[in-house]
Amino acid sequence: MSHHNLEALKSCVLEHSASKAWPQACTEWRLLYIYVKRGGQCVCEHRPITNHCVISNLETGHKLVVGNTCVQRFGGELADLSKSVFASLKKIELHPEEQRANEPLIKLCRKLGILNASGASMYIESWQKRTTLTVKQVEWIVSMNKAILIAFAHTPRTCASCTQLVFAKLSKNNGTIYYRCDRCNIFVNK
Repeated sequence: MSHHNLEALKSCVLEHSASKAWPQACTEWRLLYIYVKRGGQCVCEHRPITNHCVISNLETGHKLVVGNTCVQRFGGELADLSKSVFASLKKIELHPEEQRANEPLIKLCRKLGILNASGASMYIESWQKRTTLTVKQVEWIVSMNKAILIAFAHTPRTCASCTQLVFAKLSKNNGTIYYRCDRCNIFVNK
């Protein structure tokens, strides 16, 4: 097991940034997507990592896989967002029938196409209910939580036709994982 190497992180980030000063370079990066998978490696050379943040540079277009711990070194919105999203994922993983995703996770799911507009709206509306949810509403929340957990438990694929990221889904028929691009309506190979 290796340890977090701040110098290696800075070197890699600066190499892929327009700015060559760490504070300015940090502001160029945005969270593209996340996934949870044991045994990964951060650009700082730390391994194994479980919580992966794929970040994208607004100036250069470069993408990097950075562990959630190292993303905290960027500070600002990027650090806050990744921390909030992973905390929410952990809560719904532990208690999918009781917990609900927070707003940053719902917005990320909407942006990535994991939830559609009406699904995200209904999810947010369920927070505002002052009464107990019906059995059907709880079942719907649990199914959305499972969809979110499955999407982030697998590395996304890229559709060859439109280059959109495609996230894992669970087949209702046989319980297998599949990837289908909703834009092109085609299955994407694993």
